[in-house]
Amino acid sequence: MITIKRFRGIDLAVRVAGYADEIAWREALLPPTDADAFATEALYVIIDSGMKTASRVPFSIA
Repeated sequence: MITIKRFRGIDLAVRVAGYADEIAWREALLPPTDADAFATEALYVIIDSGMKTASRVPFSIA
């Protein structure tokens, strides 16, 4: 189990490495409002797992 002290150290290291804006953006996201929105987000994560950041493109199932 991770301790709060260790988490804060990791969090600080990630932010200092240049990802502070990415963290802020993700923390501001709202949860999906319906099943279709959830499925879209879930599929994006599944399909994106293993792709380079530069090759991913958001999509819509609507």
